[in-house]
Amino acid sequence: MRVAFRPKQIIGLLVILNILILSSVIFLLLELKKNEIFNLEVETAPLALPLLSEDVKRIDVSSRAYIIYDPQARTVVSGKNEKLRFSPASSTKIMTAIIALEEYNLEDVITAIGLDKVEGSTMKLREGETISVENVLYGLLLPSGNDAAYIIASVYEGGESGFVARMNEKAKKLNLVNTRFVDPSGYSDDNYTTAYDLARLASYALKNPKFGAIVSTKNKTVTDVTGEIIHELSNLNELLGIDGVSGVKTGFSEEALGVLVSSVDHEGRTYIIVVLGSDDRFFDTKNIIERAVEKITLISY
Repeated sequence: MRVAFRPKQIIGLLVILNILILSSVIFLLLELKKNEIFNLEVETAPLALPLLSEDVKRIDVSSRAYIIYDPQARTVVSGKNEKLRFSPASSTKIMTAIIALEEYNLEDVITAIGLDKVEGSTMKLREGETISVENVLYGLLLPSGNDAAYIIASVYEGGESGFVARMNEKAKKLNLVNTRFVDPSGYSDDNYTTAYDLARLASYALKNPKFGAIVSTKNKTVTDVTGEIIHELSNLNELLGIDGVSGVKTGFSEEALGVLVSSVDHEGRTYIIVVLGSDDRFFDTKNIIERAVEKITLISY
C-alpha cells in the first residue's frame, strides 16, 4: 500500500531534517573549538620523520629502560622497556615545576616552614625564610631541592595532599596512563612512571619558556626577599652544555638507581632522552647521543 504525504507533512519532515543537519554541524564546530582551546597537545603535522638504521636501533646501556623521543613527530625513535613502570626519583620534580608554573605567579612570595619534615637533597632553605616562587623553582630544578618541592606544595590550596592530587590530575589530562605521584619531590619510591610517559611530560614542560630557561642554567645565585640569605645553586646535570644537551632533570635513589631526562638539540631538532634504572645515567645518556641521536636521519614526507 502506497503512503501519500500531504504538503504540510513534507514540509515538516524537511524542517526536521534541516534541524538534524544543523545540529550536527554545530556539534562538529564545538568539538573543533574545544580542541583548539583545551587540547594542549594539538600540533601541526611534522614535516619529517626521524629514522635510525637497524644496526643502531638498540643501544647497549646499563639502564633498565630508555627512550629517544621526538616531540615534533610525537614518535619513539628508539627504546627499551619504554612502557614498563619504574620509580622516577627526583624527575618527579618536572611535574612539580609544571604545576607551580601554572598555579602560581613567579613573583609570589612563600614562606619556608616545616622544613624539619624534609629529607634528602635540599637547596638549603632556612626555617621562616621568605622567598619568591621563581627562586624556589631554581632550587627545585638545579640542586633538586626536596625542601623547595615541599614548600611549593605546602602553600597550595589543600596543602601537600591537594598539590599531589593536582599533579595526578595533570598526568591524567596529559594521558600519562602509567604515571602516579605520591609526593612532590620524588623522595618516595612509590611514585611510578615510564620512560615513555616521562619523555612526553618533559616535552610538555619545555613548551613553557621559563621552565626551559631554568633547566638549561648551570649555576644560579638566588636570595630571599630581603637579599640577606643567599643560595648558591648548581645544576646536577653533568651533561648540560655538552653534545647539545639543554636540560632537563636528574634523579637518583637506592631503589630507582640513576635517572636522567635530557633534551638534546641536534641539527635544528630537539629530542628527549630518558634513562631509568641506570648504573651510570650520564654515561648511558652520552652513549645514546653519540651512537644514536647523532645518526638520526630525517625522512621528509
